Amino acid sequence: MKKVTKTMMMIAAVFTVIFMTSCKKETLTQNHNPDVPTIQYGDALADGFNINWNAASDPDGDAVTYDVYLMDNVYVSKFKVAENLSSTTYHYVTSNEPTTVIIVAKDGKGGERTGVRKFEYTL
Repeated sequence: MKKVTKTMMMIAAVFTVIFMTSCKKETLTQNHNPDVPTIQYGDALADGFNINWNAASDPDGDAVTYDVYLMDNVYVSKFKVAENLSSTTYHYVTSNEPTTVIIVAKDGKGGERTGVRKFEYTL
């Protein structure tokens, strides 16, 4: 009887060790949004202007890409002109209309922040 009890205790101990070592510890981490991109006035060129913005950093260290939207201030229609840019400059060809520029910084994990600035250039 003692031999059976020892064997059962040994088997229980082995299963306990296997169970404890096979459990994975998963820690859920919250994704944080990247910084808001700060849009600067760009250089006026013969055919438009360059839109420049400061690179947004991400508190989680994720790579940040940018989408560029333009909004016509007359008709208030927004349209995407570029997406997933890694650079912080975009050349916009304009026809002397006031334009609102919207830069969306994305971290690829659902985090986003938006910068907005109105431009009025005369070419």
